[in-house]
Amino acid sequence: MTPDLFVLRLVSRDTKTAADFVLKSRCESLVIGRKISFTELYDNSAKDKLFTIISMYKCAKKVELKSMGLSLSCVTFENILIFCKQNLEEVESLHISDQQCNTLTYGLIPKCFPCLKQLRLDSLQLNDEHVAELFDFLPYLERIIVHYVDITGSCFKNMGEFVCSVEWFVNERSFNPNFPFSVNVRDFCFFGIHADGQCLIEMVTDKMRNLERLDINCQTIYNVDSLYLDMLEELTLNVEIFKCIASDAPIMNRLTTLKLCANFDTKDLIVLLMKFPNIEKLWVESKCCTLLSSQLINALKTLRFLWNIWFTDVLECASNYMFEEDGVKTNGLIVLVESLHFVQELKWIIKYYGNEAEYSQLFDECKEIREKTKKNQVFWLSFVQETSDE
Repeated sequence: MTPDLFVLRLVSRDTKTAADFVLKSRCESLVIGRKISFTELYDNSAKDKLFTIISMYKCAKKVELKSMGLSLSCVTFENILIFCKQNLEEVESLHISDQQCNTLTYGLIPKCFPCLKQLRLDSLQLNDEHVAELFDFLPYLERIIVHYVDITGSCFKNMGEFVCSVEWFVNERSFNPNFPFSVNVRDFCFFGIHADGQCLIEMVTDKMRNLERLDINCQTIYNVDSLYLDMLEELTLNVEIFKCIASDAPIMNRLTTLKLCANFDTKDLIVLLMKFPNIEKLWVESKCCTLLSSQLINALKTLRFLWNIWFTDVLECASNYMFEEDGVKTNGLIVLVESLHFVQELKWIIKYYGNEAEYSQLFDECKEIREKTKKNQVFWLSFVQETSDE
């Protein structure tokens, strides 16, 4: 919307007045850097043009300072922070990315925006000590996002009591991070491809008892049964190696949304589903093998509150979707739709390998499935041809 408004300012006096009114009264997000550029920004007049534009965003609640590079070489990071402080009084969220400036500059952030509620640090040359100092002087923070900053996590000990959401992406290297243990955190997202996921869920279970949303992206989780959080409502697991060891693990009744993307088999998935009997939304993506089976369908039928399924399955041969009962072969998808008549939204994506002709009979049978759905049921089916790595 914003680029169009700047074009309108050049059309006529009336459109300029209208565009300026919208900028000053409606636009709540300001991006400085890649999205604001001029052909020549090497003199003070260009600097004045930029500051004139910034001053129009009187209602801006969110400010993003992205990599400015040579296109804004006449303006420093400090210049922009101070000008925003003087002209934008409603800023609650600050996002800083790829800034090439010394660590002393970051001390300006709490001085310019002492009442920030959200802070995002992206690809910056900071360490735990620098980030901890930021947290010390931003006591009203509610959400912290740290992406690819060289920290171990010890800085999280300094975050304020109002922080309820933490999102942390680490560099792709193996290390043992210090996680942000806090009883006040309700929402925690962690991405670390080499991090020990098993260690993570055990520490989270022990220290972050009040989590309502947990999102883990890592290499391995060998026993997800060790995860138990009374208050958890949404769980996302994106892992390469995943196991769910059958045990008498406590049931988690509050969880209503489960998202899984992993290399796992049908047995592990079924065991995990039984841990969450009150699931309403289920999103599953298989990375390696076919999951649909009569056993899985029976497990899904026990989830009485389930109304939304988004499933991505892998099919290496058409026969994997053929069920046989009493000597009669049936398309597994037809059995699925007939069995899950209580599910309101069912989206099924099939990634298949090989020649499309090998699956022609399966595809033809799937055309009949829509006729078997209920009037109040949304069924969406897609076939995606995959190529083998071999």
